[in-house]
Amino acid sequence: MGAWPPPFVGGGFIIAYAQLVAFYYAAGALLHFAVPAMMEVKSVQVEARRSGSVARDALYSLGEYGQ
Repeated sequence: MGAWPPPFVGGGFIIAYAQLVAFYYAAGALLHFAVPAMMEVKSVQVEARRSGSVARDALYSLGEYGQ
């Protein structure tokens, strides 16, 4: 019986992809939840945004599909 998780080398594409995805989301969760809990995170936004500007910016970020 092999070790879990199996190594990247010799484990096949599915195993390597699963490990990559697990690491990516674990690192993202760590940055999203753990880091702000351990230290103060200050916003770089100096004033409140106008109503609707977040949705507008999100649509414009899609390029030609958002217009």
